[in-house]
Amino acid sequence: MKETFKAVGFFIMFLLSALPVAAADWSYDFETAKTDIGKLFHEHREVTLNDMVWKIYCVRNNDDKMDYANGKGSMRIYGTKASMDGMPYVEMKNNKEGGIGVVSFDYRAYEREKDTQTSWIVQVTVDDGQHWLTIGKPFTPTMEVQTFEAKANKENARIRIVREDYATFQWKDLGFTAMFNIDDMSITDASAVDPNVPAIDVESNNLNFGQVYKLETKTITCKLTYKNLTSPIKLRMDDNAAFSLSKAEIPVKDGENEDFVSITFAPSSYGAYKAVVTLQSGDVETFISLSGVGTRKPGEYEYSGGKGTEEEPYLISAATDIADLSEAVNDKYTYEGKFFKMTSDIDLSSVANLLPIGNNFGSAGATIKTFCGTFDGDGHTLTNLHMSYQGKEKIGVALFGVIQGATIKNLTIDNSSIQADALTGGFVGAAMGGKVLNCHLGENVTINSTHQAYAAGIVCGAFGDSVMISDCSSRASVSAVGMGVAGILASCGVVGNVVNRCVNYGELSSNAGVVGGIVGQVEDEGSVAIKDCANFGKITSPTNAGGIAALLSPSSFGPLNISNCYNNGDLDCYDNVHPITLPVTGEMSAIHIANSYYCSDKYTDEVQGATGKTTQEMKSDAFAKLLNNGRKGPWVRSDGVNGGYPLPSDTVSSGSVADNCVLVADDVTVPQYAYYRMFIKKYSGKLADYVAAKKRIVVKYESDNEDVVASWGNSFKTVAAGEANVKMRVAGSEAGSLNAFDENNVLDEVSFHVKVADFVDTPIPPVNISWGTGKSEAMATEESAGHQLFTESYWKMHPSVSEEAQKGIEVFLTDNFEFPLSMLYFNSQEELIASDLIVASWERVKTPVISPVCKLLKEKGFKDMGLDPETGQWLMYNQDMQTMATCGLVIVQNQSYYYLSLYYEPQVPAHIDNIGMEKDFPKISVSYSDSGIGITADGHVGQRISIFGINGKCLAQAVVRQGENFFEIPSKEPLVIKIGNCAPVKVIR
Repeated sequence: MKETFKAVGFFIMFLLSALPVAAADWSYDFETAKTDIGKLFHEHREVTLNDMVWKIYCVRNNDDKMDYANGKGSMRIYGTKASMDGMPYVEMKNNKEGGIGVVSFDYRAYEREKDTQTSWIVQVTVDDGQHWLTIGKPFTPTMEVQTFEAKANKENARIRIVREDYATFQWKDLGFTAMFNIDDMSITDASAVDPNVPAIDVESNNLNFGQVYKLETKTITCKLTYKNLTSPIKLRMDDNAAFSLSKAEIPVKDGENEDFVSITFAPSSYGAYKAVVTLQSGDVETFISLSGVGTRKPGEYEYSGGKGTEEEPYLISAATDIADLSEAVNDKYTYEGKFFKMTSDIDLSSVANLLPIGNNFGSAGATIKTFCGTFDGDGHTLTNLHMSYQGKEKIGVALFGVIQGATIKNLTIDNSSIQADALTGGFVGAAMGGKVLNCHLGENVTINSTHQAYAAGIVCGAFGDSVMISDCSSRASVSAVGMGVAGILASCGVVGNVVNRCVNYGELSSNAGVVGGIVGQVEDEGSVAIKDCANFGKITSPTNAGGIAALLSPSSFGPLNISNCYNNGDLDCYDNVHPITLPVTGEMSAIHIANSYYCSDKYTDEVQGATGKTTQEMKSDAFAKLLNNGRKGPWVRSDGVNGGYPLPSDTVSSGSVADNCVLVADDVTVPQYAYYRMFIKKYSGKLADYVAAKKRIVVKYESDNEDVVASWGNSFKTVAAGEANVKMRVAGSEAGSLNAFDENNVLDEVSFHVKVADFVDTPIPPVNISWGTGKSEAMATEESAGHQLFTESYWKMHPSVSEEAQKGIEVFLTDNFEFPLSMLYFNSQEELIASDLIVASWERVKTPVISPVCKLLKEKGFKDMGLDPETGQWLMYNQDMQTMATCGLVIVQNQSYYYLSLYYEPQVPAHIDNIGMEKDFPKISVSYSDSGIGITADGHVGQRISIFGINGKCLAQAVVRQGENFFEIPSKEPLVIKIGNCAPVKVIR
């Protein structure tokens, strides 16, 4: 019996050893993502996650507080990024052993990009990537953490995560958007298929209808198979009228069967359409993703509505409408007598290299295609217009390449670039008669003639018939290799042209000369009247540069008039440089200059026919009155608009692009590991009006190089040495919220340049502590330090502060980015009793152990007095100066600044114990490696940890998490570790 037992046991063991070993389910919690994935998201890479190799692109580990992570690690995927060379993806390199069963993971939007998200899908392949099948529904991340879960149940398979539009996605010339995080991913093994389990399968989970002409239809019939169902299959679809189903319910039969459903796509307008069909019977369901694009039938141009009459103009509401108008004019539709009107702002990033609306492309003798209608932008903006053409047969490039008797009005172009060999403009390349009215170019616009002559901001050239350009402005950078560059009109060869109430702010340059702030070159048979115009842009030219006009060649047809104009732009020119235009002598006697001015601070020589005025004189109401010359307008001036310089009132509305905010600095150098805010020293008219109504604004920053400067909500963080361009965006707050940025109510956008260095000195401006000094003397001291009185402007920026609260406070602008404002406080006898400095970076002042400001105070004899028990901030006292120093938090322009406060304190205060500070040092353990330092502080989870270099520079900050907190600090220098309110700890490696 015993021997028999042994034999049976051996037989059982043999059977067990003969069975195949099942592969384990796979999962990954991303806690080691920093090591496993890293941050090289610009590269196509392979990474190993829990022994499985994945191919990734536009993917990195989490890095900041805007990432979602269930723990300390997650994966960040970029929907788009700058300089992409393919679509983003996360894909298994090899088939998973055990197959693909159920795929699940958690996901959430990256906080800064919560409004730019796109749709993603999970796909499975069983033929090494030749064909991919979508599993589950497409998903679009939001700020709510959600779980994706879908069953594939495929053997010898692998999966990938891609954008839903991967087949048509155009990745070129994009910025950083649509980022989201994935965490806690798991993939079970495929399970054996039970023949009795109910199931629904469709022939294809993705139906792409391709391009279908607007108002026409395309139908696709989809085969489905089902088995073991006991209730009918119900079909339902997202609310999308462009798609329709041939049936809403399919009755079922016993066993395994098949059926068919037809889906019809009928686009009612142009653009992309998406929908999802759900097929469900009881607990069994599957999905079909639908996509298609509505397009225009060749030769038919319907736009987004309207009839083309003045009462019912053609409506322009999408990028496809602009592209259609271009194609229509190229098809020789002139639209003479027809009207167009924009109904919304339009992003043209989806239109690759727009063909100019009207053009003279082709060899000699080619037919000129002209636009002859009226195009009304209705105050809207076109963005991301990028046009680039080469060759002498493709010149005359602008939004409207050639117009004839047309009117272009009420339109702004921003964030765009236009270039061609020659004859390049912003709005019009060549005007053969017509009007351009109230059109504006933003500062993020470049216009360039790369080989030959002529480039201008508004209209490049007037030929054949005269053109009127009125109430326009340009902040664009305009350049040409050849001669003839101007902010408004580069060249004119006909008589009767008028440039009226126009302003140029943009930089202008030419390699060959003839550059004018308003008008460039007037040909022998041309004439122009330039009235009520101003130039603020810098002009760079080897010869013949004029602040208002450059080379004027009068003809027998009529005089050239410049009246009621002024120039305050810099002229960098070697020969024939003139603040207004060329001297009026001899054969140039047909040129008439009347009531025009230039900045005498920049040009000391007398200018015939014009008068010099200092900068301060130009910033006066008296100067605006001079320009109006007895008229009621158009020149107006305001301290908070255009730097105080007069503007022709109809040129730039208070909210237009030509009246952007002015920052305290546009190029800054700052140290690593610090958070900064940028002070706005002048609001745009639109922003000023919004704030005056006591409406709340929200500021956020966007960086074009997150590896150097990271966007951090209403501040920006310096991460590593290098350079970045940062855009400061100001909007209203969303209804019902305090700090939610309303993308539908953006009030202004201004960019500045940031250079991050390892160490930057703290440039603290002088602080007035002459306590008891009279108000006039104290204010004179501020002004002698180069500080500008700013009180009135400051309170206009903060209208909610009552007049009572404003009493006794004077505000000065320092023009120091790090310490933008100095504030003086006076008692009822108007004696100075306190001074504040507003500080752009908390790290400069907040932590007394390492703060550069505190170090300077100690050098000036201030003694540490502990922490203020009410504010929790440090206190320092100088007995000789009878001065107490402290700091605190203040909200300025809805951004969180710190302030350094110095105030009169005649009594020597007692030293205050560090109330709120733990007496002991933090309980931590430290480990080192070549790449950094690991700190374990489980007794302080949730508290902030800061690591400083021995020179006081903050090297890293984070919130303490359970287990080891690793910081990439390869330097071997001694470090100071500060956790919460504990005493700082110095560690030496």
